[in-house]
Amino acid sequence: MSAAYYDIQAEQGATYRLYLTVADKDGKALNLKGELRDDVRFTPVDELPIGFESRFITESSDNDILSIATAYVRMQVRNTVDGVVLPIAPPADVTSITNDLALFGVSGYGLDFFPIDIQLGDGGATNTDPNIIITIDAIHMEGVEAGKPLYDIELVYAQDTISHPKKVVYRIMQGRFIITPGVTK
Repeated sequence: MSAAYYDIQAEQGATYRLYLTVADKDGKALNLKGELRDDVRFTPVDELPIGFESRFITESSDNDILSIATAYVRMQVRNTVDGVVLPIAPPADVTSITNDLALFGVSGYGLDFFPIDIQLGDGGATNTDPNIIITIDAIHMEGVEAGKPLYDIELVYAQDTISHPKKVVYRIMQGRFIITPGVTK
């Protein structure tokens, strides 16, 4: 399956939010949220990547079939395909950030990356609700330079961490992250 091509429009200095629904072949939104059961992240077995189920299936002591896969979503914005992750100036009122620049668009690696908030959902009662919500706060968008850098968004299934060697990665969207300049400061 090819990634969808979509040019995102965002405004410098304004909160950005993107709602996505990633669905299976029948149009049912995937449950990316999972739930914690016995300290194991559980994702419904029928929602694992087709052909890769054996990487993530285990049995509990009660002979229940469990998935040890966790779903992650990551997004990066770069000036060029081979360029560095787009830097942004950190917010002026944040004292805990010591670097002059911060990384734009890495999620799933922990709290030391900055500044995208990605929430995963279960598709809701109708199975069509957004199961990925990406938010970039206005205070972080103030430091983004206007322009047309490239981005992509990937859905990653991995066992323990997003960098697990047997991860399965699907690129779901790609295109330009068009940032228009802000006039009001």
